[in-house]
Amino acid sequence: MEQNIGLLLETRAKQYGDKTFFIFEDKEISYKELDMLVNRMGNGLLSLGVKRGDRVGVYLPSRPEIGVAYFAIQKIGAVAVVINYMVIGKELSYIFNDAGITIVITDALGQENLEKISSELSGLNNMIVKNGEKSLRVSPYEYLLKTSSDKLSTVSCNPEDVAIIMYTSGTTGFPKGAMQSHKNLFFGAKGLKALANIDEKDRALAVLPLFNNFGCTGLMFNILLYGGTVVVLERFDPQMVLEYLEKYKITFMAGTPTMYIYINQAFESGKYKLPDFRLALTAGAAMAVENIEEFEDKFKTPLLNFYGMTETQAITGLHPESNPKPASIGMCLPDIKIRIVDENDNEIPRGHEGELVAISDSIVKGYWNKPEASNEAWENGWFHTGDICMLDEEGHYYFIDRKKDIIITGGANIYPREVEDILYTNPKVSMAAVVGIPDKVKQELAKAYIVLKKGETATEKEIIDYCREKIAKFKIPRMVEFVDSLPLGAIGKIDKKELKKRASSPQ
Repeated sequence: MEQNIGLLLETRAKQYGDKTFFIFEDKEISYKELDMLVNRMGNGLLSLGVKRGDRVGVYLPSRPEIGVAYFAIQKIGAVAVVINYMVIGKELSYIFNDAGITIVITDALGQENLEKISSELSGLNNMIVKNGEKSLRVSPYEYLLKTSSDKLSTVSCNPEDVAIIMYTSGTTGFPKGAMQSHKNLFFGAKGLKALANIDEKDRALAVLPLFNNFGCTGLMFNILLYGGTVVVLERFDPQMVLEYLEKYKITFMAGTPTMYIYINQAFESGKYKLPDFRLALTAGAAMAVENIEEFEDKFKTPLLNFYGMTETQAITGLHPESNPKPASIGMCLPDIKIRIVDENDNEIPRGHEGELVAISDSIVKGYWNKPEASNEAWENGWFHTGDICMLDEEGHYYFIDRKKDIIITGGANIYPREVEDILYTNPKVSMAAVVGIPDKVKQELAKAYIVLKKGETATEKEIIDYCREKIAKFKIPRMVEFVDSLPLGAIGKIDKKELKKRASSPQ
């Protein structure tokens, strides 16, 4: 069976025509206009020598141009390597060289970042630059669209062909390129349909950047599949989110827990009328029940956890009408198999903690140029997520923590998520993160970083005493540091790698 996700855009352009697909800074792009722009870009890429299977870099801020580049690359049978726009320096050169990128679609800042590392780039020959100046190696984005035909035949692809390579966040060493096939993307779309019941009436707010896995494949592709509209917010700003929810009659959004904490803080009762806002989803990290309940109380809209990652798409979640449990990451989505296993890959009883492993057509083929890492992750035919979870008697899954984040102190395991959940129950705490720091005697000790709510004060002893009343003694943070903010990644997840680095550095 032949399959190409680029063909979906053609189909939807004929079906929906002048209906708006993208809204960005009050400018609207219809389904038909998007298809024409994509065809022009596809022909432009062909004129520059791009062939089927070539890896084309997409290094752009969260704007509709990502959609133009993404679908143009698919239509000509090439592979889109969508790169986090925050990445610079050695990590950027690593991705370009690892993926074998010879041409990239970027903007002026992206061009500047790439020129700084030009001596480290082994294969980059051409750049398509938005608002760029034409030169031997640079083709201006606008010129290419203006001079290329808007007629393009979509290349037939095998469902197993790689459509996109999305590099993981690289919490340990350099990132790995997860290879998502055309089949993976179509199958993964079923997950969002089961979670959010997306249809053509929906207007989704793209708070998560389009260069992020969920923003790109999870939201943009899925909204196209079901005929809705995507409203793009280039940078996360809680005040702008609230204004956009009302202004554009948003029905659905997804964000990280940190984003929702800031949105809760920015919300003013009675200021916004949001009759259309029917559902919010959160993933990317664990979210405290207290923060979920605060959001639902303020917005009168369900906020549901779901679980997925770059390699899997969404694999657990709950429909808002299914009486969800706030602390749960949901139930297994249709046509997905999940097990909770011990260190020997033996399935363990419900109510016990172990690693979540899964089999699904939404799970990627493997990691680009990383056969050993692929074999390690896909042990015994099951994808090993590296996440510790638990399944209850009613079929609800619970995220406990990342295996790599577990703190081992004196031979006992501390799950940072458990301690953070306790800290979030403290009425003075706005944000919290717990990491392990090296210790010569205990191996590791728990340290808490805390952002207090506006106007609040607290002491280290006060926080430690608060924890002492609620969790086992060995789990209590030995150190507490109050900070104005926590380091965040591009999609608003707390950067624990950076916190560990801070905690381990000499003061």
